[in-house]
Amino acid sequence: MIKNLAALANRTLKRGQPVLAAVSGGADSLAMMQFLLDEGYELIVASFDHQLRGESGEADVAAVEKLCAKKGIPCVSGKADVMRYATTNKLSIEEAARNLRYTFLFEKALQFKAQAVVTGHTADDQAETVLMHFIRGSGLAGLKGIEVVSYLDVFEKTIPLIRPILEWTRQDTEEYCRSHDLEPCQDATNSDTHFLRNRLRHEVLPLLKQLNPNIVETLNRSSLVLQGEHELLSDLTQQHFEATLVSRSPTHFEFDLAKVAKLEKPLFQRIIRQAAFDLKPGLRDVDKEAMDRISLEKGIQIGGGLLTFLEEGSFFITTDIKVIPAEKYPQCEDQQELFTGTQPLNKSWTLEMYEKEVVTRIDQQDENRIDNCIIRLDAGSITAPLILRHPISGDRFEPLGMPKQSMKLTDLFINLKIPKRYREKYPILTHNGKIIWILGLRRAEALKIDQASKEMITLKLKNKTSEE
Repeated sequence: MIKNLAALANRTLKRGQPVLAAVSGGADSLAMMQFLLDEGYELIVASFDHQLRGESGEADVAAVEKLCAKKGIPCVSGKADVMRYATTNKLSIEEAARNLRYTFLFEKALQFKAQAVVTGHTADDQAETVLMHFIRGSGLAGLKGIEVVSYLDVFEKTIPLIRPILEWTRQDTEEYCRSHDLEPCQDATNSDTHFLRNRLRHEVLPLLKQLNPNIVETLNRSSLVLQGEHELLSDLTQQHFEATLVSRSPTHFEFDLAKVAKLEKPLFQRIIRQAAFDLKPGLRDVDKEAMDRISLEKGIQIGGGLLTFLEEGSFFITTDIKVIPAEKYPQCEDQQELFTGTQPLNKSWTLEMYEKEVVTRIDQQDENRIDNCIIRLDAGSITAPLILRHPISGDRFEPLGMPKQSMKLTDLFINLKIPKRYREKYPILTHNGKIIWILGLRRAEALKIDQASKEMITLKLKNKTSEE
């Protein structure tokens, strides 16, 4: 066993670089600490008091500090009020303790430039974890259990969390401590069966051992099999994730609707889960019921501060629709007066206004061929500034070619299927309060060139992206 463990440590850790060892004072973490010392690794011990056990918790940290001083090992300690943190953030005690503990550990790992954080998880912890996820109804991500090496991105993306004694049982660590004259601290809360993990440890696993004396080994073996299958599915998911991805930002993912529609439901749901975890690194899981409600026909709230919506052949998952870059259509932030030259709009969109030109017969003929991105205005009829503004409730206009026929601006947006999130700031060109152009969509009868026109002003809506 020791030989196997040494090989495992050598595969995951480097000598000559510090390793931050999380040591509570229990048999598992003490055995891990001593084993790594015996193997010649440079350790910095970190001990954390969750302030759930009063003086007992303080005593455990003090015992670890004393042991480290005796062995000449650097030791850092920390503490936090887990109960208060859990109440404030509406978390379970277990989750609150985990968050605060790992925050402390990775902060110290960064401070001391540690190559990894190591913990004393054992095969018994693995068995308990697999059972716990099975009872709660987890998929492969939960049933695969604890991995020897993992990255907890919500705490730190570059430093791995390593469990070097994951192949040992709790009995192994206790025997190792005895053989090395180590006296483990006893945590009374480990016997409290109000916590699910403890109930599994003290009540469920002993019953299962009556059916299968090797249940811990069996569950660990199953975990390894499922880890392999999970890795295979993860690679497949990543391939389809990249193949269907259109755009991304810290607040959204956009996927090609036609492509994701061709995927099998389980694969599509894995893509959504991956996107959800990327957007919300602290998210522990995505509710199965919410996943089943996700549709390619309408958007929904999926919990965890995330939602989905559909738009022009795209499927989005985001934290907020309003923060997704509005780039497909021109947008106007504030009301502004137009002048000759280039007027920047949003992102790659610009509006260019040219100097007056003499109207020719060809110009008059061209005016009959509607181009919604280029308009020519009768300069002689312009008696006030040209104003670019947002739509206003009740806006109406006379579409070019439909004199004396009024149309609601909202009806135009609906007919052309302009996504709702673009409508509020869609640029509208007006003259004397009258709409003369909905940029890129439709121009109005007002100020059009006719046979009496002598001079004209040309305006062009441009999108650099489409020109590249």
